[in-house]
Amino acid sequence: MCAIFSIPHKGIMVENTVHCNLNCLCCDRKLVESIRTKKSLSLNDLEKISAEVKDNKISSVFYFNLGEPFFSRNIHEELKTLKHDNADLCIYISTNGLLLDNEEKMKTCIQHVDYLFFSIDGVDNYTLQKYQRQGDFEKAYNNMKRIISYRNSKN
Repeated sequence: MCAIFSIPHKGIMVENTVHCNLNCLCCDRKLVESIRTKKSLSLNDLEKISAEVKDNKISSVFYFNLGEPFFSRNIHEELKTLKHDNADLCIYISTNGLLLDNEEKMKTCIQHVDYLFFSIDGVDNYTLQKYQRQGDFEKAYNNMKRIISYRNSKN
């Protein structure tokens, strides 16, 4: 298991996509998408990043920024590549939880992600949708419970 923020800490942030399934109140997605020349990483891009992680002995990858990591159709291959090339790498992901909705994605998380953070900005749909427009509290919360159950069933 990887240590959280041990000193010295060599980590980087990788944004696999700027796309998101939400329209959050505080996020200027249209501006972000307009200034980025590339909206998502290709698998070739990720292989290059993975090699740099290995060559530079980076211990942690924070796999998120402004986009929703699970919006990528290649999320499984991306995480698998990072872990395959860097067995001791600690991967952190933050998600709104809505797209973490099938067994394949859950399996990918359990196998390759060390820390998974759910950003659920409310205690019910009414509160959540003030901030995470197009969000769904029940779906995100249920996906969080499902991945915990899935993890527990796999020990």
